[in-house]
Amino acid sequence: MRVLALAAVLLLAACRTPVVTACPPVPIYDPEFQGRLADEIHALPPDSALGQAIIDYKRLRDQLRACRAT
Repeated sequence: MRVLALAAVLLLAACRTPVVTACPPVPIYDPEFQGRLADEIHALPPDSALGQAIIDYKRLRDQLRACRAT
């Protein structure tokens, strides 16, 4: 009976979703590169899909910074 209970516990533990606690690093861009990025972003059309992707990327960078701060 103990073997069966141990097997059940091991099987249930194997199904558990792993918890990830490591936060990946946020890339750091030098001021010159940031200036080039800003110029290129401002040159995009207002409804650009790339512009939306950049907004999403900024949000992700902010979340990574918050993750690393905890």
